[in-house]
Amino acid sequence: QRRGGGAAPRPQDLKPMLAAAFITFANHLLESAPWARDKLSAHAGKTALFDVFPARLAFAVAADGRLQPAPPEALPAVTIRLTHLTLLEVLADGE
Repeated sequence: QRRGGGAAPRPQDLKPMLAAAFITFANHLLESAPWARDKLSAHAGKTALFDVFPARLAFAVAADGRLQPAPPEALPAVTIRLTHLTLLEVLADGE
C-alpha cells in the first residue's frame, strides 16, 4: 500500500487515465485553434495511435475536429511514434 492508505494504480488502470488526460489536454489546445479543428474534422471517424514508449494511446477524431477516446476495436489509420527526446523537444518548442 502507498502512503495515504490507497493501493497503487495497476498498470492496466493507467492507460485509460493517460488517454483521458491526453485527450483533455489536446482538446484544450484545439479550443483556441479553430483552423486545426477544421483540418482534423476532415478525418472524422478515423483513429490514431500515439506511441511514446511505454505508452500507446489511441484516440479518434470527432466530427467537430476534437479528439475522443477510440473504440477498443478500432484499428489506427496512422501511428505517431515519438522518442522521449523528440517529445521533450516538441513540448519545449511548443510545436
